[in-house]
Amino acid sequence: MNYYDLLTVLIPNCNLRRSSFLKLHEGDGIKVKYEEQIKDWQERVKKEKWSENLVDEIVQTSQVFVRYTIDDNPDYRWKNDYWFTPLEMISANFNGDCEDIGSLILGTLKKLNYPYGARMLIVGTILSFNDHLLVNIELPDGRWKKYDTVQLFLTEMDSLFYRPKIEFDERHIWTYDLIGKGRKGS
Repeated sequence: MNYYDLLTVLIPNCNLRRSSFLKLHEGDGIKVKYEEQIKDWQERVKKEKWSENLVDEIVQTSQVFVRYTIDDNPDYRWKNDYWFTPLEMISANFNGDCEDIGSLILGTLKKLNYPYGARMLIVGTILSFNDHLLVNIELPDGRWKKYDTVQLFLTEMDSLFYRPKIEFDERHIWTYDLIGKGRKGS
């Protein structure tokens, strides 16, 4: 399934034609579609209330809007692995890497007044030898669910070896020891 097909499945009222989809990231097209999607979700939250399915859809659709990149852009934000705020991610035409995508997902939930917890979770990886960012979201039933921000080659296998390192939200930071056991830091 390509991004166009996925977008039309995730956004049922999406009237994009294939040629329009290809131009989505040109100009402000993607920004307009994102704002339209936010309005749709706001209406759905009023009617349906929050559910795991709606959270899943928001995360997955947010991933469809973005273009994962580790571009060698000369802009200082790219050179120094600067973490975009949600607004900077949108201004960058939805281009970014895992932490930028995580920021967009959490920013989207915040814009929708999500009443439950949402955190960034930095994990160590085995296969890519780098750290990676997941989002950890408290669902309406009280369970926490981890969402990968990007699906890259070998990510599924690598995820078997993720080791939590640091988790944080707007108020607290949690650190983990080498075996992944957490403790609240502040």
